[in-house]
Amino acid sequence: MHDFRFDHVGMLVHDIDRAKEALAVLGYDAASELHPDPRQGIQIVFVWKTGSPEAPKLELVQPLRADSVVSNLLVKTGATPYHLCFRVASLSAARQELDARGFAVLGAPAPSPAFAGALFCFLYHRDLGLVELVEADP
Repeated sequence: MHDFRFDHVGMLVHDIDRAKEALAVLGYDAASELHPDPRQGIQIVFVWKTGSPEAPKLELVQPLRADSVVSNLLVKTGATPYHLCFRVASLSAARQELDARGFAVLGAPAPSPAFAGALFCFLYHRDLGLVELVEADP
């Protein structure tokens, strides 16, 4: 079985700055730089609690335009957690394993601006929802 290392929970938000302010009240006191992704029409920032390794890292995802990959979901659900992300040594091998176990691959791998160009892809499982895989550094 492949080694799937948890990385973050993806959260869909209307406004990254306001979401960061709300999370600061909950102790999320550190943030990455902003990562625009023009291909998907989104911008991303990671937030975490300094000195609290048990607290999950969160990825805040904000649409930049009406036709972004998440705009319709934001309209339907509002701000919400919407995916889990795992780092994998081999994206190809992990995709094959999950495909054989009932996960539907939702598109070809692409380079991620938020992960220094590492390849990522999304999969869907009807009993779990959306899962993101990001290829770990070699």
